Amino acid sequence: MILDVGCGCHGVGDVNLDVFREGMNQQIGNQHTGELVNPHIIRNFVVADACSLPFKDNAFDVAFSSHVIEHVAHPSLMVSEMCRVATSKVIIRCPHRRGSGAKRPFHINYFDEEWFRKIAWTLHYTSIERITSYDWNISSRIPFPEQLKPVFVWRTFKHIERMILNPRRGVPFELESCINLRKHQ
Repeated sequence: MILDVGCGCHGVGDVNLDVFREGMNQQIGNQHTGELVNPHIIRNFVVADACSLPFKDNAFDVAFSSHVIEHVAHPSLMVSEMCRVATSKVIIRCPHRRGSGAKRPFHINYFDEEWFRKIAWTLHYTSIERITSYDWNISSRIPFPEQLKPVFVWRTFKHIERMILNPRRGVPFELESCINLRKHQ
């Protein structure tokens, strides 16, 4: 069974949790108009805070969260709660602190691989971090109008840039941490 913490408008878990009950959530979508949260169309929707999960210990196999931890006032408490309710692993995705997506209007935290390693170690677990996508040195720095980005020339430019530049030259954009809930030695 999977718990999706901070499911927003599109829960992917067997149980989907969010702090927003319904209405416009400006923290998702384009962050100007937001997206409509409708708990009636989200499977097994629960309203709760990510730092105080209303579930028994070990209630889920996996606790998953995508792009939520950067909005939370106490991120270490959120990770601790997710570890408490999961038996197998905790998966957390977020913008990398060095990427262009880290500095958004509602983001109050900025993370890198080391932060997740430290919190996992503090909780007596091990973790594996990986960069899931990169910013590219040229295209991510060009102030290009949003309405022109889908244009064929722009997409071709980004494709050529990815082929020429190896990922190690890119700036980390998104990070995923997988905390294994077996105690370390």
